[in-house]
Amino acid sequence: MSIVRISNLKKSYPSFELNNISFTLEAGRITGFIGRNGAGKTTTIKSMLNIFALSHGAEVLILDEPTSGLDPFSRDELLEIFGRIKHEGVAVFFSTHIITDIEKCADDIVYISHGRIVEALSRDEFRCRCMNEGESLEDAFLRIERRERTERREISHA
Repeated sequence: MSIVRISNLKKSYPSFELNNISFTLEAGRITGFIGRNGAGKTTTIKSMLNIFALSHGAEVLILDEPTSGLDPFSRDELLEIFGRIKHEGVAVFFSTHIITDIEKCADDIVYISHGRIVEALSRDEFRCRCMNEGESLEDAFLRIERRERTERREISHA
């Protein structure tokens, strides 16, 4: 069941733009939000919240880099907590640069690059559609990001 729907979110700054960001968050699922520094993750999250508050009994937990700076044991404990609360029907949406965190717990992956959503898929669909045989999620992310960068260069030179 979809409990959050982001549709055609736009936000413009002089040197950056979120461009028609769209995805959904499902009850009882963990969604990892990945992308390079400056891709638009924090801007998207801030736009979704419009206010950084916490509430008891929330149906959605939205976190920006929650495992950053944690030791491996504490990171693992936090990911376990995510797993427990998703079984209570809570949607968890978190951004991260730590690809192994997504591999450990994410049911879905939203990948942003240069202010636009490249993919918003279940982890299994992401593996089938975006990963090559024997490739890790991190390898796929690096390959896709390099392709995106090359395509942007070609467009800007045209």
